[in-house]
Amino acid sequence: MVEALIVLSKEEASPKLKKLEKKILQVFEEHNTLANGGLATELSFMVNMEEKDLKEVVKVIEKFGKEEGFETEVIKQ
Repeated sequence: MVEALIVLSKEEASPKLKKLEKKILQVFEEHNTLANGGLATELSFMVNMEEKDLKEVVKVIEKFGKEEGFETEVIKQ
């Protein structure tokens, strides 16, 4: 298991953040993982999941984020 913080950030707030947050939370649900997240000019999710699943989730999240102009960073604990 890997504990990681996944952060999507953007210089300005976006009205699409809530929509993006819902899409990302759905990805975690598909991997049977609960994520603690928050909403501002960035989205961050603290997760504890298998390394293989984390890589899959991050790939999907990066795609969603890029579509909305966000940069994605993963910080493993």
